Amino acid sequence: MGWLHVAAGRTDRWMRWGVVAASVQLVALFSGLPFGPMGVAVAYVLCMYVLFVPSIAYAGRPLGIGAGDVVKVVGRPLAGALSSAALGFLLRYTLLAHAPRLERMALVALAYLGLYIVVVAGLFRVRAPLDVALSLLRHVLPARFAGRAESAVATSEPRLKTSDLLPREETFGTENSRG
Repeated sequence: MGWLHVAAGRTDRWMRWGVVAASVQLVALFSGLPFGPMGVAVAYVLCMYVLFVPSIAYAGRPLGIGAGDVVKVVGRPLAGALSSAALGFLLRYTLLAHAPRLERMALVALAYLGLYIVVVAGLFRVRAPLDVALSLLRHVLPARFAGRAESAVATSEPRLKTSDLLPREETFGTENSRG
């Protein structure tokens, strides 16, 4: 969350949070060691989830951003991600435990994606993650497929063009001639 500390002009807070976060991460990693590589990975992931909201709340305090603001923004997508991950693990270790690896990966990924879309877009009515994913797909797909992806999903917001980001010449000319 260094970008929030830098934006607030409080890099001293960034250093203090770094010491706290590193200490908590070390404790988590050492706690996972007796359980092998999987234990270390699980401990690290849990540690990062636990530290996420406090890190943003601490970094955002000088800017007026609190933990409630963070939870309000990321709570619904996070609930979708966690429920989808739980489904993925459930499928991985029960129904798909003996499936070939490639098939298992594909089915778990499809189940994750399907549940995430149902929970986030269907249940919570949050479209932003889907809009970002579709925008990325439009930039990654070859041009002949991009047109089909755009026509398949209609967005209510107009697309931003590069020319919209550039300043107009008459704006500079009138400001400079007056100054």
